[in-house]
Amino acid sequence: MGTGRRSRQTHADGLEGDEAYARRRRARGEATKRLSVAAAYVEHSEGFHGALQEALVSYIADQLNRSAPGLTRQACRQLLTESGLDAQLIEGIDGLLERCEFGRFAPSQSGVAQRQALLSEGEDLVERLREALS
Repeated sequence: MGTGRRSRQTHADGLEGDEAYARRRRARGEATKRLSVAAAYVEHSEGFHGALQEALVSYIADQLNRSAPGLTRQACRQLLTESGLDAQLIEGIDGLLERCEFGRFAPSQSGVAQRQALLSEGEDLVERLREALS
């Protein structure tokens, strides 16, 4: 019984005293919320790509304790590379971010099915990234 109490205390201490730890612990829940926002835009091209891009970039920022505003696709790639992640995972993330950038400036070029596929890919990449950074 004492061990469970100690781990809860350590977790609480970590959340209170270590901002990076707290951000990593909350990152998945925050990503889920942001992906839900993107999902709400699937039927309408306006706003979808930006919301999906924000969800992925913010997740990367939270996991690596970086500031999300101003975090470019190239900066994400560099941070993920420096973190020692698998090149295939990095390529997948970079490719999705590239398609989001394109979609933000040409939203009418994608249909509902394409946006749904991008959302599914984003959800999968967040999960794979979570596993890789755990």
